[in-house]
Amino acid sequence: MEVLRRVRESNRQINTLREYVKKLKYLNSLKENSVLPEEEEISLFAQIQALNDLFKNLSDQVKEFLKKVYMFLEQSDDKDSSTYNAVKEQWTTLTHNLTQVVSDFRYVQVEHNNKEREMLRDQYLIARPDASDKELNELMTADNAADVLRNAFMSDNTQDLEYRQAQKRLEDIKVIVDYIDQLCQLLRDIDQMVAGQADFVDRIEIDVVTSRENTQSMNENLRKTLKSTRRWKMVKRILFLVIGIVLVIIIVYVFNSVIKPIFFSKSK
Repeated sequence: MEVLRRVRESNRQINTLREYVKKLKYLNSLKENSVLPEEEEISLFAQIQALNDLFKNLSDQVKEFLKKVYMFLEQSDDKDSSTYNAVKEQWTTLTHNLTQVVSDFRYVQVEHNNKEREMLRDQYLIARPDASDKELNELMTADNAADVLRNAFMSDNTQDLEYRQAQKRLEDIKVIVDYIDQLCQLLRDIDQMVAGQADFVDRIEIDVVTSRENTQSMNENLRKTLKSTRRWKMVKRILFLVIGIVLVIIIVYVFNSVIKPIFFSKSK
């Protein structure tokens, strides 16, 4: 059926999301551990933003498909059928995998956000070495953080570059926080969807383990089948070889015993 055919595409999409997680880790590492010119740092953050958008769009597509599958399960009249159980198992596994990859992406964002905040704090201390913990907390939490930052640097025009860099980092942090909020909302949407049926919530981890075990069993059966198929092909090749040899022997025998005597008798 169409739902089961779409599952394969959703699995590919989740694998792509996993690749996005790896890519985000790499880009964040470059940004955090490299001293880049201003233009290159802006370009790098633009790549991170683009990756965030790709992740959000693709994860939304998978979520919408899972919603449709959920509606199919809810409206099904035959909850004991093999089709229903197969779809349910696939839905449970996909939902678990989507939740995991979104959580992983969110974790990378949170870690990056914390490091960006630490660097912003260090930049602020360049302008205000005697800043109190209260001032630093205000910089991180106040709605007017941009004003707090500007006031710290405005007394020293020689620090214009440092101010621009700190200002850009503050803007980047706001963008990261927005992406984190979007990921949290996505996780809430998934949680709300699975909470619609308590059986799914209670058994999701068990079903995922069962699914993995079934997959391992299927793979083992497949390996056995392939091994048996290869063995049978080898037997057939040997049989064909034996038959070929027997035919050659028969042909040689017939030639020597029948055809050759006749030929030589005629020659005489």
